[in-house]
Amino acid sequence: MESYYAVIGDPIDHSLSPLMHTAGYRALGLEAKYLRFRVSRDQLKDAAIGLRSLGFAGWNVTIPHKEAIISYLDELTPAAVAAGAVNTVKNSEGRLIGHNTDGEGFIRAVSESVSSWQGKTAVILGAGGAARGIAQALNEKGMRLIILNRTAGKAEELARLLRQNGGEVCAGKLAAGPWLSEADLVVQTTPVGLGGEPYPLSLQGIREGTLAVDIIYKPWQTPFLREAENLGCRTMNGLAMFLHQGALAWEFWRGEQAPLPAMRAALAEEKARVEPVAKGKPTRDNIALIGFMATGKSSVGRRLALALNWEFIDTDEEIEKVSGLSVAEMFQRHGETRFRSEENLVLRRLGRMRHYVIATGGGMVVNEENRGLLAERALIISLYAPLDKILERVGDRAQRPLLRGPREKIEALWQARQSVYGQADLIVDTSELDVDGVVREILRELSKMPAGAQEPGEMEPGGEEDR
Repeated sequence: MESYYAVIGDPIDHSLSPLMHTAGYRALGLEAKYLRFRVSRDQLKDAAIGLRSLGFAGWNVTIPHKEAIISYLDELTPAAVAAGAVNTVKNSEGRLIGHNTDGEGFIRAVSESVSSWQGKTAVILGAGGAARGIAQALNEKGMRLIILNRTAGKAEELARLLRQNGGEVCAGKLAAGPWLSEADLVVQTTPVGLGGEPYPLSLQGIREGTLAVDIIYKPWQTPFLREAENLGCRTMNGLAMFLHQGALAWEFWRGEQAPLPAMRAALAEEKARVEPVAKGKPTRDNIALIGFMATGKSSVGRRLALALNWEFIDTDEEIEKVSGLSVAEMFQRHGETRFRSEENLVLRRLGRMRHYVIATGGGMVVNEENRGLLAERALIISLYAPLDKILERVGDRAQRPLLRGPREKIEALWQARQSVYGQADLIVDTSELDVDGVVREILRELSKMPAGAQEPGEMEPGGEEDR
């Protein structure tokens, strides 16, 4: 009988759990499947009930549900109780048992890089579910702990819990301070960096040789790790911890040793697949995604930025942040001319940015000046889909001002833009690919480009100006 496992969280698209566990099942010839589900906070209860009812043998829990999931479980292991958080759930004949592998997974991952624990100082950035498990494990190793969090009260709450177990623990607000010079180990446990965004805290003052660990494993090198490396620290991303957590979850669910070599090999292969592109290509400073509405520019852009270890920006979202209006509201209140003006301002504000994946509005490049600005700054990739596929994807057209109206009008708009989209440096047909498939295709094409061959061509003037 086939067994089913899963991972739930939000965001979840970055998770490599399905790849890792599937490699393990394949190595042992097991009939099992591992799926991932995006579950928002208000869907968590229904997700727990549903997974139990459907007979899932177990599932992993990631951001932001590690603490909230406890309310929907029947039992906790001592590790979960100590951590105050759950990242692994076992369905034992309808009884849900919560476990935490964060602490043990972390210790196994960093043991080769730490010669001794007792009396050393560890700084933990964040006080969420993962931080709890790691802090508990380091406390048991006899380390002095400094816990810093954006909300100081939450850091102090965790510190009080650890002091009850005899730990030497300080807590405070996440801010620059003398703690850096005291650290033998710094552990970054927050989601910051998952999307490539800059780390909000400077690491100036950290001692050379300090071990800096970011439990995020994708992107492979977060802004936190990049700065730490530049300051002479030893660095480690979350991939090794992720591997050992997966093995521990396997053992908890199945009561048998995990096929660690097969799981490790799958992760290494995935890293090798994307790392050469992330480190060496593209040679242009940025990548801009253009194309008609509903070709996947935003979703592909976010995933591509993760793969390249770059940052992501959506020009429509930037306009909404500045104006306080949705795109649909801006069209309704101020008209298209105002929107086009805002698009141009966004491009100019980006200035001399480097290592960004830029998702543009569908009509941005029909403006000649915008085309010139993008061509100066980025390799331009056009995402294509036929009109029928676009209309199938869109659904509610109310949020797409220029898709309101009869098909003939939309088709004329789509057709008029193809000549402009066709001037891109690279064109990818998205019609039969999911988001991961589109990203893989882009990475494959980038890897073929020799150094210097990715200089963007000039996009010719002309074309109607519409979104």
